[in-house]
Amino acid sequence: MSTVDGTVSVVLIVRDGARYLAEALESIVGGGVRPHEVLVIDGGSSDDSASIARMTPGVTVHAQRSTGIAHAYNEGVAMATGEFVAFCSHDDRWRSGKLAAQVAHLRATPAADGTVTAVQHVLHGDVPPAGFRVELLERAVPGFIMETLLMRRAAMARVGRFDPALATSNDTDWFARARDLGVRIDLLDTPFVDKRVHGSNTSLGDASLNAQLLLTLRRSIARKRAAGH
Repeated sequence: MSTVDGTVSVVLIVRDGARYLAEALESIVGGGVRPHEVLVIDGGSSDDSASIARMTPGVTVHAQRSTGIAHAYNEGVAMATGEFVAFCSHDDRWRSGKLAAQVAHLRATPAADGTVTAVQHVLHGDVPPAGFRVELLERAVPGFIMETLLMRRAAMARVGRFDPALATSNDTDWFARARDLGVRIDLLDTPFVDKRVHGSNTSLGDASLNAQLLLTLRRSIARKRAAGH
Protein backbone atom coordinates (compact mmCIF):
# COMPACT_ATOMS: atom_id res chain seq x y z
CA MET A 1 0.00 0.00 0.00
CA SER A 2 1.37 3.40 -1.02
CA THR A 3 1.74 6.20 1.49
CA VAL A 4 0.89 9.71 0.33
CA ASP A 5 3.62 12.36 0.47
CA GLY A 6 1.92 15.73 0.69
CA THR A 7 5.03 17.56 -0.48
CA VAL A 8 5.44 16.05 -3.97
CA SER A 9 3.81 17.25 -7.18
CA VAL A 10 4.30 15.28 -10.39
CA VAL A 11 3.98 16.83 -13.84
CA LEU A 12 3.26 14.33 -16.62
CA ILE A 13 3.06 15.59 -20.17
CA VAL A 14 1.22 13.62 -22.82
CA ARG A 15 0.10 13.83 -26.40
CA ASP A 16 -1.57 10.80 -27.97
CA GLY A 17 0.03 8.54 -25.40
CA ALA A 18 -2.86 6.13 -24.71
CA ARG A 19 -0.71 3.13 -25.61
CA TYR A 20 1.62 3.67 -22.65
CA LEU A 21 -0.08 6.13 -20.32
CA ALA A 22 -1.80 3.76 -17.89
CA GLU A 23 1.52 2.03 -17.14
CA ALA A 24 3.29 5.36 -16.64
CA LEU A 25 0.64 6.56 -14.21
CA GLU A 26 0.61 3.30 -12.27
CA SER A 27 4.39 3.53 -11.87
CA ILE A 28 3.95 7.00 -10.36
CA VAL A 29 1.15 6.28 -7.90
CA GLY A 30 2.07 2.69 -7.04
CA GLY A 31 5.74 3.06 -6.22
CA GLY A 32 5.64 3.06 -2.41
CA VAL A 33 5.34 6.82 -1.96
CA ARG A 34 2.36 8.39 -3.68
CA PRO A 35 2.59 12.07 -4.66
CA HIS A 36 -0.19 14.27 -3.37
CA GLU A 37 -0.96 15.46 -6.89
CA VAL A 38 -0.30 14.27 -10.42
CA LEU A 39 -0.85 16.99 -13.00
CA VAL A 40 -1.37 15.55 -16.48
CA ILE A 41 -0.82 18.21 -19.13
CA ASP A 42 -2.57 17.02 -22.28
CA GLY A 43 -1.20 18.59 -25.43
CA GLY A 44 -4.30 18.13 -27.57
CA SER A 45 -4.45 14.34 -27.69
CA SER A 46 -6.78 12.83 -30.28
CA ASP A 47 -6.81 9.42 -28.58
CA ASP A 48 -8.06 8.25 -25.17
CA SER A 49 -5.17 9.75 -23.16
CA ALA A 50 -7.32 12.16 -21.17
CA SER A 51 -9.95 9.56 -20.22
CA ILE A 52 -7.24 7.06 -19.22
CA ALA A 53 -5.63 9.66 -16.97
CA ARG A 54 -8.93 10.57 -15.32
CA MET A 55 -9.43 6.94 -14.26
CA THR A 56 -6.35 7.08 -12.02
CA PRO A 57 -7.07 8.35 -8.47
CA GLY A 58 -5.23 11.53 -7.53
CA VAL A 59 -4.74 12.59 -11.16
CA THR A 60 -6.06 15.82 -12.63
CA VAL A 61 -6.04 16.47 -16.37
CA HIS A 62 -5.36 19.94 -17.74
CA ALA A 63 -5.69 20.81 -21.41
CA GLN A 64 -2.50 22.49 -22.52
CA ARG A 65 -3.15 26.12 -23.34
CA SER A 66 -0.20 26.42 -25.73
CA THR A 67 1.84 23.99 -27.81
CA GLY A 68 5.18 22.25 -27.37
CA ILE A 69 7.02 20.33 -24.67
CA ALA A 70 8.57 23.37 -22.98
CA HIS A 71 5.21 25.09 -22.62
CA ALA A 72 3.73 21.87 -21.20
CA TYR A 73 6.44 21.75 -18.52
CA ASN A 74 5.99 25.44 -17.74
CA GLU A 75 2.23 25.11 -17.37
CA GLY A 76 2.60 22.08 -15.11
CA VAL A 77 5.21 23.69 -12.87
CA ALA A 78 3.04 26.81 -12.55
CA MET A 79 0.16 24.65 -11.25
CA ALA A 80 2.28 22.58 -8.84
CA THR A 81 1.73 23.19 -5.14
CA GLY A 82 4.23 20.74 -3.63
CA GLU A 83 7.57 21.51 -2.04
CA PHE A 84 9.12 19.14 -4.57
CA VAL A 85 8.34 18.71 -8.27
CA ALA A 86 8.96 15.57 -10.31
CA PHE A 87 8.33 14.82 -13.98
CA CYS A 88 7.35 11.94 -16.20
CA SER A 89 6.53 11.38 -19.86
CA HIS A 90 3.61 9.27 -21.00
CA ASP A 91 5.83 6.56 -22.49
CA ASP A 92 8.29 6.12 -19.61
CA ARG A 93 7.92 4.49 -16.23
CA TRP A 94 9.36 4.85 -12.76
CA ARG A 95 10.65 1.92 -10.76
CA SER A 96 9.37 1.26 -7.26
CA GLY A 97 11.13 3.31 -4.61
CA LYS A 98 12.08 6.25 -6.84
CA LEU A 99 10.25 8.99 -4.97
CA ALA A 100 11.00 7.50 -1.55
CA ALA A 101 14.75 7.46 -2.24
CA GLN A 102 14.82 10.95 -3.73
CA VAL A 103 12.70 12.57 -1.05
CA ALA A 104 14.80 10.90 1.64
CA HIS A 105 17.98 12.19 0.00
CA LEU A 106 16.75 15.77 -0.16
CA ARG A 107 15.47 15.64 3.40
CA ALA A 108 18.87 14.41 4.56
CA THR A 109 20.83 16.82 2.33
CA PRO A 110 19.53 20.37 2.75
CA ALA A 111 22.32 21.74 0.55
CA ALA A 112 21.01 19.79 -2.46
CA ASP A 113 18.47 21.57 -4.63
CA GLY A 114 17.42 18.45 -6.49
CA THR A 115 18.32 14.93 -7.44
CA VAL A 116 18.35 12.75 -10.52
CA THR A 117 18.84 9.00 -10.81
CA ALA A 118 20.35 6.56 -13.24
CA VAL A 119 18.14 5.55 -16.17
CA GLN A 120 17.78 2.32 -18.11
CA HIS A 121 16.85 2.65 -21.78
CA VAL A 122 14.47 -0.10 -22.90
CA LEU A 123 13.83 -0.94 -26.55
CA HIS A 124 10.15 -1.12 -27.45
CA GLY A 125 10.03 -3.06 -30.71
CA ASP A 126 12.54 -5.15 -32.60
CA VAL A 127 14.76 -2.50 -34.20
CA PRO A 128 16.18 0.66 -32.57
CA PRO A 129 15.07 3.84 -34.34
CA ALA A 130 17.52 5.71 -36.52
CA GLY A 131 19.78 8.02 -34.56
CA PHE A 132 19.61 6.09 -31.32
CA ARG A 133 22.89 5.05 -29.65
CA VAL A 134 22.34 1.31 -29.17
CA GLU A 135 25.04 1.08 -26.49
CA LEU A 136 22.62 2.85 -24.14
CA LEU A 137 20.59 -0.36 -24.03
CA GLU A 138 23.47 -2.28 -22.46
CA ARG A 139 23.52 -0.73 -19.00
CA ALA A 140 22.03 2.00 -16.86
CA VAL A 141 23.56 5.47 -17.28
CA PRO A 142 23.36 8.75 -15.32
CA GLY A 143 20.03 10.33 -16.19
CA PHE A 144 20.14 14.11 -16.37
CA ILE A 145 16.69 14.10 -17.93
CA MET A 146 13.32 15.32 -16.76
CA GLU A 147 11.93 11.86 -16.02
CA THR A 148 14.52 11.23 -13.29
CA LEU A 149 14.39 14.68 -11.71
CA LEU A 150 13.01 15.56 -8.28
CA MET A 151 13.54 19.25 -7.61
CA ARG A 152 12.75 21.68 -4.83
CA ARG A 153 10.12 23.95 -6.34
CA ALA A 154 11.89 27.04 -4.98
CA ALA A 155 15.09 26.02 -6.77
CA MET A 156 13.17 25.48 -10.01
CA ALA A 157 12.02 29.07 -9.78
CA ARG A 158 15.66 30.17 -9.52
CA VAL A 159 16.54 28.40 -12.76
CA GLY A 160 13.46 29.71 -14.55
CA ARG A 161 11.14 28.49 -17.27
CA PHE A 162 11.84 25.99 -20.01
CA ASP A 163 12.62 27.70 -23.32
CA PRO A 164 9.89 27.01 -25.92
CA ALA A 165 12.27 28.10 -28.69
CA LEU A 166 14.10 24.81 -28.13
CA ALA A 167 11.58 22.24 -29.25
CA THR A 168 13.38 19.12 -27.99
CA SER A 169 16.52 20.30 -26.18
CA ASN A 170 14.74 22.58 -23.71
CA ASP A 171 15.55 20.12 -20.90
CA THR A 172 19.26 20.12 -21.79
CA ASP A 173 19.20 23.90 -21.77
CA TRP A 174 17.42 23.93 -18.39
CA PHE A 175 19.99 21.61 -16.81
CA ALA A 176 22.81 23.72 -18.27
CA ARG A 177 21.33 26.90 -16.78
CA ALA A 178 20.94 25.18 -13.42
CA ARG A 179 24.57 24.09 -13.47
CA ASP A 180 25.81 27.52 -14.50
CA LEU A 181 23.83 29.09 -11.64
CA GLY A 182 25.46 26.75 -9.13
CA VAL A 183 22.21 24.88 -8.47
CA ARG A 184 23.11 21.55 -6.89
CA ILE A 185 21.51 18.45 -8.41
CA ASP A 186 22.80 15.20 -6.88
CA LEU A 187 22.94 11.91 -8.77
CA LEU A 188 21.62 8.69 -7.25
CA ASP A 189 23.31 5.73 -8.94
CA THR A 190 20.30 3.42 -8.76
CA PRO A 191 18.37 3.11 -12.07
CA PHE A 192 14.92 4.23 -11.00
CA VAL A 193 13.55 5.08 -14.46
CA ASP A 194 12.92 2.94 -17.54
CA LYS A 195 12.98 5.11 -20.66
CA ARG A 196 11.27 3.52 -23.63
CA VAL A 197 13.00 3.76 -27.00
CA HIS A 198 10.65 3.62 -29.97
CA GLY A 199 10.02 5.20 -33.34
CA SER A 200 7.81 7.95 -31.92
CA ASN A 201 10.41 9.41 -29.53
CA THR A 202 10.20 13.15 -30.11
CA SER A 203 13.90 13.95 -29.82
CA LEU A 204 14.99 11.19 -32.18
CA GLY A 205 12.68 12.49 -34.89
CA ASP A 206 13.75 16.12 -34.66
CA ALA A 207 16.17 16.99 -37.47
CA SER A 208 17.03 20.28 -35.74
CA LEU A 209 18.21 18.64 -32.51
CA ASN A 210 21.93 19.06 -33.18
CA ALA A 211 21.46 22.75 -33.93
CA GLN A 212 19.48 23.16 -30.71
CA LEU A 213 22.18 21.44 -28.67
CA LEU A 214 24.85 23.66 -30.23
CA LEU A 215 22.83 26.74 -29.30
CA THR A 216 22.51 25.43 -25.75
CA LEU A 217 26.28 24.99 -25.54
CA ARG A 218 26.92 28.49 -26.90
CA ARG A 219 24.53 30.00 -24.38
CA SER A 220 26.31 28.23 -21.53
CA ILE A 221 29.71 29.47 -22.72
CA ALA A 222 28.33 33.02 -22.96
CA ARG A 223 26.94 32.84 -19.43
CA LYS A 224 30.27 31.66 -18.06
CA ARG A 225 32.16 34.40 -19.86
CA ALA A 226 29.74 37.01 -18.54
CA ALA A 227 30.30 35.67 -15.02
CA GLY A 228 34.07 35.80 -15.49
CA HIS A 229 34.59 32.02 -15.35
